[in-house]
Amino acid sequence: MQVQLIPLIVVNDVSANVGYLEKHLGFSAHRIADGGEFAVMVYRGVFLMLESRRLYTSSREVAFGDNQVGLGMEILIRVPDIDDVYSKARDNGAKIIRTIHSIAETAEFNIRRFSTSLPEGYMLTFFEYIHSGW
Repeated sequence: MQVQLIPLIVVNDVSANVGYLEKHLGFSAHRIADGGEFAVMVYRGVFLMLESRRLYTSSREVAFGDNQVGLGMEILIRVPDIDDVYSKARDNGAKIIRTIHSIAETAEFNIRRFSTSLPEGYMLTFFEYIHSGW
């Protein structure tokens, strides 16, 4: 079995985030549980879990301040077709917070990327590696 990293993000409104991910970014619901307070979303085989603040704190010894959801977290998704993903997100009304652009990562590779924001402030950055000689 291949090891996977599956982010779990805590949100105030699971349903609103599920709807946003489906409508604007092409995710689909893999599983909804706990009365709609937990969801597993999938995008091209990549999983993202959403859990309500209430459910999360009821099962762990943790508390959040009023404005802590979504801060300091960015989820990066590598795709082979960044222009297509960007066009679909833009055309579907996704909140684009960083337009598509290129940055040099190393002497051999550049990254093309764009970022979108979920309703509660989490950033999803889609990116593609581009060989500098291409």
